[in-house]
Amino acid sequence: MNAKKRCHFCHKIDLFGKEIELYYKGEPKKSTLFGRILTFLFLIIYVLFFIYKVIRMLLKIDVTFYEFQAYTGEVPSIQLSNENFYGGFALADPDTMLPYIDPTIYNIQAFFRSGKRVNGVWNWSIKPVPLEICKLEKFSPKYQELFKDKPLSNMFCPKEIDFTLEGHTTYDTYSFFYIGFYPCVNTSTFKICKPSTEIDKYLKKTYVSFKMQDIELTPQVFDEPTILRGKELSSPAWKSLYQNINSYFKIVSIETDNDVLGFEALSDIKIKKFLKYDQAIILSHINEDTDYQYGKPLCDVTIQLAEQILTIKRTYTKLVEVLGDVGGLMEVFLAFFYL
Repeated sequence: MNAKKRCHFCHKIDLFGKEIELYYKGEPKKSTLFGRILTFLFLIIYVLFFIYKVIRMLLKIDVTFYEFQAYTGEVPSIQLSNENFYGGFALADPDTMLPYIDPTIYNIQAFFRSGKRVNGVWNWSIKPVPLEICKLEKFSPKYQELFKDKPLSNMFCPKEIDFTLEGHTTYDTYSFFYIGFYPCVNTSTFKICKPSTEIDKYLKKTYVSFKMQDIELTPQVFDEPTILRGKELSSPAWKSLYQNINSYFKIVSIETDNDVLGFEALSDIKIKKFLKYDQAIILSHINEDTDYQYGKPLCDVTIQLAEQILTIKRTYTKLVEVLGDVGGLMEVFLAFFYL
């Protein structure tokens, strides 16, 4: 008996059972002209809004993103090439602010330094970076239009860019570029410099000019999360005040979820890394030497990575969200039409 009762109870379980209805002339409800008009209007709105949301989803118009910088212990590192890092250096004429090259007034030397800290002691390796007069064709093809009108023939650029920039002083791995600007000083075997009064005219108060490839972030644009730009930096330099210009570049990691359906298990994350100029910090100290010293720079520029990686996570409207948005809006219309 008890078994039959339990079985009878199971027979009543049916989420999709048909409810008992009262029929009028063979129909469960009495239709009206106004009701039919509202029904067709409801269907038209539903279809149009669904198509509208699906089109926006397929075109990836509604992009949601957020960014953060968090310390994970990962040492920042990026391989450099002419595609993501290139530019020219020079001193600028104090009167015209235009860059110039004149070995009888100054010259530039560049080095790439990389080191590892073992038991608190840094072990360094130094590699000279050959320089040449800048050539437009050495810039990335994507940037050449931006730099075609720049005075590149009056600036020095690296002959080759094939280095790995990594770390920071807070890590046990650290590498950076060092660019020194040296005044021309005659020696017993080297006498090509202009008179010191003429050199003073240019170097007593001058400017460091740096023109480089850079990007701006546009994470709200799905297909192009960055746009190209030419960056121009300048900093004053004086004979009496030594300027150590520390330029920091940050690695930007853009993580994009390309999943269409919206299920976490089907997520398809694509990661792209970019290099972007961040900031410059200038450390200054009084130069007590009244004359230019051979082998001693007038000022220098250090190019290095920022301590943390900037991560941007992006996603766009998924099919599940489209169905939810459409269903939610149509519930509002349905309630209104019922009234």
